[in-house]
Amino acid sequence: MEKLPEDVLMEIMLWVRPQCLIRCKLVKGAGLSRDCRSDDYKFVVFGYDSKSYDSKAEIYSLHNDCWREISFHWGGTIDYEIRSFWLVNSQIFSGGVLCWTVDHFRYSIIAFVVTDEEVHSLQFAKNSSHPYQSGERALEKVDKTAAERTEQ
Repeated sequence: MEKLPEDVLMEIMLWVRPQCLIRCKLVKGAGLSRDCRSDDYKFVVFGYDSKSYDSKAEIYSLHNDCWREISFHWGGTIDYEIRSFWLVNSQIFSGGVLCWTVDHFRYSIIAFVVTDEEVHSLQFAKNSSHPYQSGERALEKVDKTAAERTEQ
C-alpha cells in the first residue's frame, strides 16, 4: 500500500478541530481509514492531554461530521502511555485495521479496528532473532482477527 502524499495528509489534518489539538497538545499518531461496514471514512488521532498527561484517542466520522473521544485499554503485558512512544509514518491499513509500529518499545504494534472502533496492542516475540518476521506474524494475526469480525 502506498503512503499518502504529504499535501493530502496536510489537507486531512485541516479537518482536525482546534479543540482536539488543544486538548491533545502533542499528537503522537493519526490515521485515515474506510469503515466498509458503515461505508464511512474515519480519522483517528492519538495524543495526550498536556495538563493531566492522560492518553487520549479521538475519532472523526465523515458520515456524522463529528469528533468523539474513544476509550481504550492496552491490556495484556503492554502497559504504557501514549506520551511514551512515537507513531510517525508507520501506519498500515490492512483487513479493516489501522496498525502502527511503536518505536520506543520494541516489538509492539498498536492496532485500531475500524468497524468496532477498538484499540488493541500486539507484542512481537521478544526472543525472536528476526523481529520483523515476528511483526509480520503479528500483522497476520490482526488480519485474521479483522476477517473474523467482518464475517460476524
